[in-house]
Amino acid sequence: MNLDNIVSQGAGIRIPINKWNTHNIQSAVNSIIKEPAYKENIKVLKNILNSIDGKKNSALVIWDYIIKKLI
Repeated sequence: MNLDNIVSQGAGIRIPINKWNTHNIQSAVNSIIKEPAYKENIKVLKNILNSIDGKKNSALVIWDYIIKKLI
């Protein structure tokens, strides 16, 4: 799921497991190195992740789930 999100934001390339080989992996790496849009898109995702308090949000979701199960 995380990889799919990265790909959908234009920050990475997903290679299906049945297509893993040296040629396809090298081609994907070369594309990411050569195309500046990947670097720009990953910067956008980095800023989004830095603005989210993942630990706090995860804890809140877990507590919410536990409380709903107890009620």
